Amino acid sequence: MNNTEIGECMKQLRENAGLSAKDVSRLLFDKYGIEMNHRTLFNYEKGRSSPDLVRFLALCEIYNCRDFLSLMRQKPKSHNTVGICIDKLSLG
Repeated sequence: MNNTEIGECMKQLRENAGLSAKDVSRLLFDKYGIEMNHRTLFNYEKGRSSPDLVRFLALCEIYNCRDFLSLMRQKPKSHNTVGICIDKLSLG
């Protein structure tokens, strides 16, 4: 698993939650007091950078993702990641 795969999954989770990057930025501040520009989130989603642990956990909470690691382990090794994260979440 690499930053690009993790970022693609994070993007799918955000889109599945019906949130824009600006929405997530606002929620991070309102719920957790974490200041983060929406462009930073795009960098995470593109695999250009990675969130620290506190931000990562807050993002998982916002996306209602309780087991990100299992989700990534079950992901097939392919370039077609669109929808895979969402499919795994809806299974359980």
